[in-house]
Amino acid sequence: AVKRPCARGAGACASHDTNVRSRSRQLLDVLEARPAWDGDALTSLAFTLQVGREPMAARLAFAATDLSTCRERLRTFVSCEAQAPAPRAQGLFTAVLSEAALQRASPGEAALLERVAQGAHDDIAREWTEGTPWPWAALYGEHPPHRLALPTYPFEGERYWLDAAEPP
Repeated sequence: AVKRPCARGAGACASHDTNVRSRSRQLLDVLEARPAWDGDALTSLAFTLQVGREPMAARLAFAATDLSTCRERLRTFVSCEAQAPAPRAQGLFTAVLSEAALQRASPGEAALLERVAQGAHDDIAREWTEGTPWPWAALYGEHPPHRLALPTYPFEGERYWLDAAEPP
């Protein structure tokens, strides 16, 4: 199996650090509800998360060769305390990027494909969380996998209402 970075911030990506955990929980719920998904589903999942979503400031990434590892890494991240950094020993990489980091130039397709050929999957995941805008579509060539229907971005759950003005 080709080892590809599985999630981008959840694998997951969110506008705020706290949302990465909820996005990761949603993704884990989807994966646990579909235990029969196979390696093709992993490729489609990676493609959907890498190409089908807008990158945001808060990020989670990891490399996985199968859906079992993908589920395990998401479980590890979701179970971490909200304020604790993700355990890098488990191959989880997280960061919240500054606006400047979000504007970095892409190193290009050749650089990504060379890193993949070298087996530097964890480095690719870590560098993406640090702001490297990898050209993910280059991994899939002329016949990309189909996108999966995944949960949408969770809203913050905060309400903003104007106070009713008293009549004059």
